[in-house]
Amino acid sequence: MKRAARGIWLTGAALLAVYPIGALALWAAGYKMEMRFPQFYLGAAAFLLVLGAVLTRMESQTRLCKAAAIFSVVAGILVGLFVGLTTLFSNFGHTEVLKTLVSPSETFEARVIDVDQGALGGNTLVDVRDCRFSLDMGFCVIRRRDRRVYTGPWGEGEKMKIVWCGDETLIVGGHAYQLDEI
Repeated sequence: MKRAARGIWLTGAALLAVYPIGALALWAAGYKMEMRFPQFYLGAAAFLLVLGAVLTRMESQTRLCKAAAIFSVVAGILVGLFVGLTTLFSNFGHTEVLKTLVSPSETFEARVIDVDQGALGGNTLVDVRDCRFSLDMGFCVIRRRDRRVYTGPWGEGEKMKIVWCGDETLIVGGHAYQLDEI
């Protein structure tokens, strides 16, 4: 039982450690990781962390194991509260992709995004996504980071003129953006 409890605890701790370390390493290399179910992932990690800590605490008598168990329970509860609050308050803003325009050689995709932030206002964004690399791992997708070429006032996305001029130049509202310069 002691090994099983430590295995559960280590699994929860590894899940909590692997995601941010992997996300930071990918970000530094110019990629991003989009989790499909981040609340489920973090909730499962917190549950395993608390369960393993409680089971380890029940069987161990050393001070180090007791301290690790108490720390794990506190960390698991904090992560659980974070997951609960982000799930509860996640619907205040609304982000909607209004238009998608693929480049002539289909290597880039320009997306006009409407970000409604309620009483705070909002923005219209134009992001360009590199379609040449995408790795779907089931629970997450790893791809190059989107490049933001335009930020403007909210509500102008519906009537915005957006055109590809070649594969490396995007024209947004009459202004040309070179993708190699961004």
